[in-house]
Amino acid sequence: MTEDEEDEEPVVRSYALTRGRVAGEIDLTAIVAATGIEPSHRVNLSLEHRRLLALAGVARPLADVASDSNLPIGVVRVLISDLVEHQMIEIRPSMRGVTEGLLREVINGLRAL
Repeated sequence: MTEDEEDEEPVVRSYALTRGRVAGEIDLTAIVAATGIEPSHRVNLSLEHRRLLALAGVARPLADVASDSNLPIGVVRVLISDLVEHQMIEIRPSMRGVTEGLLREVINGLRAL
């Protein structure tokens, strides 16, 4: 075994992590945040679930969580969906529709008050 092979994590296929499940589309820019609810003793969380839960301790976009987890985005979507189902993570829409012009209008409106 080479030194590089010793440093690598074992390869686990995506369908093994998700048990063959696929998740609906969660927007890459959606904000993912842990709710603070602890898993009950009946919920069996994998190491990957726990890693995603830790990464979502601070609200951030799904793409960032996926990137930092080193898991494929499809796997992250499935595992995040599991955590949403157990109310341990919430997903909020991104602010993608907010433009600079809209923000300026809001600021000008507030100044006019």
